[in-house]
Formats: sequence, C-alpha cells, structure tokens
Amino acid sequence: MNILVTHLIQLFFVLATSLFANPAKHPDSLKHEPIAQSVLDLQQTVRHYNSLYKHPCIPFEWNGSIEKCQAGVVPNQILMIVQKRINFFRAVNGLGPITINPNFNVSAQEAALMMASNGKLSHHPDESWTCFSELGAHGAEASNLTLGNYKLLDPNSLIIGFIWDYGTPNYFVGHRRWLLYSRLSEIGFGLTSSSEAVNVGDGVLTKAPLHLPDFIAYPWNGYVPADLIFPKWSFSIPEGNNVDFSNCRIEMIDWTGEEIGIKTFPEKKMLDPTITWEASGLFAPYEIKYGQNSLKEKGYVGKSIQVKISNVNVDGKLRNYHYQVTVI
Repeated sequence: MNILVTHLIQLFFVLATSLFANPAKHPDSLKHEPIAQSVLDLQQTVRHYNSLYKHPCIPFEWNGSIEKCQAGVVPNQILMIVQKRINFFRAVNGLGPITINPNFNVSAQEAALMMASNGKLSHHPDESWTCFSELGAHGAEASNLTLGNYKLLDPNSLIIGFIWDYGTPNYFVGHRRWLLYSRLSEIGFGLTSSSEAVNVGDGVLTKAPLHLPDFIAYPWNGYVPADLIFPKWSFSIPEGNNVDFSNCRIEMIDWTGEEIGIKTFPEKKMLDPTITWEASGLFAPYEIKYGQNSLKEKGYVGKSIQVKISNVNVDGKLRNYHYQVTVI
C-alpha cells in the first residue's frame, strides 16, 4: 500500500503512446460527440502540479491546547499550501481560484479544536462537547471535517482526503463537491495535531461567476497523475442550470476499446448538480476497501480513458458529454 492511500485510510475511516486512440470495439458508442478539449495541456498540467499541488514535508507543532480549550493559529505557510492545493484542483477544471478569508479561519480553527478534543466528527456538535463554543459550532456546520495525524505534514496530508472522499457514507463525494463548487470563492482553514477543518459554507457567491466551464469532472478532463485517481468519479454541471440525470447513461472506455465496469450511485442534490459512480473496473474490491491504487502497475500511465455521459437533460434539452482522462 503506498504512502498516499495508507495515510488517507487512517484519515477518512472515521468519516464514514496512444493518448487519443479511438475505441476499437465500440465505434458506435462514441463517434457522435467530439472529445471535449482539456482545460490544460500536458505541460501546463505538470507546471500547475509542481507549483500549486506539491509541497515538502513540514513539521507542524500545534500552538493550541485541548486542556485549556485554546484553538491556536495555523501558520501562514500552511495556509498558503492549502490555498494553492485547492486551486490546483479547481484550475484543472477551469474553475476560478479561491482565497483564504482570515475571518473564516477563526471558526474553522474553533471547529478543529472541538473535533480534536472530542475525538469524533460532527457537523452539529452540542453544548455537551468538550471545548464547545458557538463559533466552533458554526464552523463545524460550515466545514469539511476530518481526523488524522498532522504532526508531520507529508505531501499527502492536507486537502487530498476531501478530494478522495473515502468510504461508503461518502458515496456522493460531498467534500470534493464543496471544494470544486462553481460558486465557492473564499474558505477558512483550521488545523490541530489531530484534526482538519475547511470552512466552505461561508464563502459562497450569491451569483454564478461570469465564466464557468461546461462541466466539472473528477478525475478531470485532461492529464491526471495516477496517484490522484480514486475509485469514486464524479461529473457536475454548474449550478444555475436545470439538470436531470435520471435517464443518463455513463460509459467508460479504455484505450483498447474495452468498456470499463462501473457502479453508479444515487444522486444527492446539493451544490452543483452531480452524478457519481465507482470505477469498479479500474479497482479491485480489495483496492477499494483498503485504498490501494495499482494503475501504474496495470499499465495505465500514458493511456487514455474515455468517458461518455449521454442523455442528460439540461434546461429541457438532451445533451451528451464526452471527455478523456489521460493517466500520467
């Protein structure tokens, strides 16, 4: 099991070179819609990955205290890592960047303190909780929350667990959807040695941005590092459209033209209209259960997976979407 998935299972168990080859064995299924152009080319993706996503191991000594119910403050260096990492996942989808609002940090930090001091997670803690505060309760309600070990911030410590959304209760990838929400503008961030909180609920725009992508996908349309491909896939259409996925069909086709097996999940209405599924043909059951990823060993690097989502009703008209995930 690699470092990424080992850390993330611990993190989320509580929360519940033919790059553009045409399919050979399913010619009729994909020929009618052109493949959507990726937001970033390969060089741009690598540049964004290196400048926004990657960071070195950083020792973190929380300056708060559970015994004294002191929330502490997150160093600016870590706040910048968080902002850049979220903006990486947004940039590859053509979404605008977020910024960190210092006022939102306060409620997120108080929420992180409450999660750490009680050793459990809740978006609705009550006054029976150790270190309860009204500000922390608001932060808990407005935030993505998780527990883990944050004494040494390795490259896979921050934010990535919310993108993965490990576990059956997270079938609708709500944490991921918040970070990729088309109307998200500002966040707050809280961190202790054993908890992480991202206040996403307070930084939402009341009106949609002027420039939005046609769709938001994860993994995204374009070049995707193998270690950032997880079993749960998602496809969203920016809020403001009247979207009905009830009669849509999802197809995944590998570079040889073979169809990849999937398991669709029930739609949960929140934020941008979204459909989610598990790429069960890419991951064995034990890989899904234990958070393992062997796409490199299976020969997917340098290969493309085509995704077709057809018969989506958008504002009363049926639309088909066709994009491509190229593993790097």
